[in-house]
Amino acid sequence: MKKKILGIGLALAMALSMSAFAAPSKFADQYKGDREQGPDWFYMYDNGEGWKELVTAESQNLDYGDNWRIEGGDDAGNYTSFTDWEGVKADISGNNGKTKLAAVYQAPADGTVTIAPWAHTMNANTGDPDYEFVALPDTAPDVTVSILHNDKELYTYTGKDVNAKSEELTVEVKKGDKIYFTASSNGNADETLIAYDTLSVDFTAAAAEGGDTEGDNNEGGDTNPTTGEATTALPVMAAVVGLAALVLAKKAKKA
Repeated sequence: MKKKILGIGLALAMALSMSAFAAPSKFADQYKGDREQGPDWFYMYDNGEGWKELVTAESQNLDYGDNWRIEGGDDAGNYTSFTDWEGVKADISGNNGKTKLAAVYQAPADGTVTIAPWAHTMNANTGDPDYEFVALPDTAPDVTVSILHNDKELYTYTGKDVNAKSEELTVEVKKGDKIYFTASSNGNADETLIAYDTLSVDFTAAAAEGGDTEGDNNEGGDTNPTTGEATTALPVMAAVVGLAALVLAKKAKKA
């Protein structure tokens, strides 16, 4: 009986402790089935006039599943979009390859963002009936991908290496700061696809005065950036539950 009570208590303590830490925010996880911008990730494009929000394919009366594209773009011959096509990809097609796409992460509070390596595999669409992906031909313009903190460049790659990827990056952020993951085919008129499956950021709230951490919905407390729930008290609750389990175990032994 004692071991059973102790085991339950420790399990509860571990569960509460682990829930105090937010899981990494993965772009592909939010993308699946998403039909609204934010709160963590946003879908953007730039045709040379600054960043604007993409819209869902459904809003354009198009049945493309999980797909974010330019409002009115199809009518203008610009089919550039984010699409779920053997994984989440930036699909740059039309407008002579001049459109730039970005997945944008917005910091929920002051703190630190750790950016996982981004394996930005790039391919061309053969256009054959099977729509097989192939490496970009040597004659094609190089693809450029970048990671920006607001307007500060953190990483840029220009080339056609399908194995290229960024390294892990860590950056201090303020609430509302944006991390841009951009892709451009640099004027390649052929359909170009860049992988976005591995985008992932891990946010840690900054410590506030008094040792607490700040958050959106809890003054002086830590907020889970994924759920918005206050989490500062959870480690304390975990310790209380663990202590209670030990007390119950001792009482059970005496009985």
